[in-house]
Amino acid sequence: MASFVFQFSGYDAGRLLPQLSLALEAGVEADSRNKHSALWKHIDHRRARSGPPARGKSLLFLAVGIFLLVPGLVRPGELLLCLLAGAASILAGVNGLYQKRRLKHRFDLSARRLLMGKEDIRREDGHTLSFSPAGMTLPDQELVPYKAFIRLIVSRDLFLLYFDERILPLKKEDLVLGNADDFLLFLKERLPEGGCIQLEDMP
Repeated sequence: MASFVFQFSGYDAGRLLPQLSLALEAGVEADSRNKHSALWKHIDHRRARSGPPARGKSLLFLAVGIFLLVPGLVRPGELLLCLLAGAASILAGVNGLYQKRRLKHRFDLSARRLLMGKEDIRREDGHTLSFSPAGMTLPDQELVPYKAFIRLIVSRDLFLLYFDERILPLKKEDLVLGNADDFLLFLKERLPEGGCIQLEDMP
């Protein structure tokens, strides 16, 4: 007998895409942390000492660069060092923002692909997915055992479930049997240690 049941309805891509993009980014970082724990320990240490996040630093570089560049342009002969330092700071700031934007675009693109075709799902079609002590039963009646589960990422409106080599976004509002808090506890008991990431808990 099912303990939790989701009945699929249309996915609002405009509302869900930012959450899904962040969740996918968190999943990639989690995989990287598992494979390269020593490197991430060093990165976390550097982050803790360096102060503002990457975007804040890039904006700071831009501000300092403009501050130095303007007088250097006015009197280039006397303030050549200011001119060069300002240009270098602006380039560093622009490069930092560009790299961050490229990464965000990559995750947004993956999120769009995951949501593709899901906007038109109707609740009346009766496509359901259920969780019981035996495993997860997909709409095509495939039973996925919990040993296949890898990770769960939780955002405000979504559960993003990783199993086998698949990723499945589930809307919390589609949970028609059981409640979200109980479902989260149910899955946490069946996931590998550290297999649940809640986006609001992330730094």
